[in-house]
Amino acid sequence: MTMFGQVKQCFVNVKNIHAMLQQYDLQADGDDTKAAFHEAVTETEDIIQELKKQLLELEHELTRGVRFH
Repeated sequence: MTMFGQVKQCFVNVKNIHAMLQQYDLQADGDDTKAAFHEAVTETEDIIQELKKQLLELEHELTRGVRFH
C-alpha cells in the first residue's frame, strides 16, 4: 500500500473512532466521564484536521508525479 493509501486508511479509521467517541460522550453518565469523552472528541477532531492537511499535501505531490511508498 502506498503512503497515500496508508494515510487515507488512517484518516478513515480516526473518523470512525471519532464517531464512536461522540456516541459515548452522548451516552456517558457523570461529569468526569463526559469530560473525558469530550476531551477525546476534541483531540480526534485535531487529528482529523491534521490528517486532512497531510492527505491534501500527498495528493498534490502525487499529481506532480512524486511517488510515495
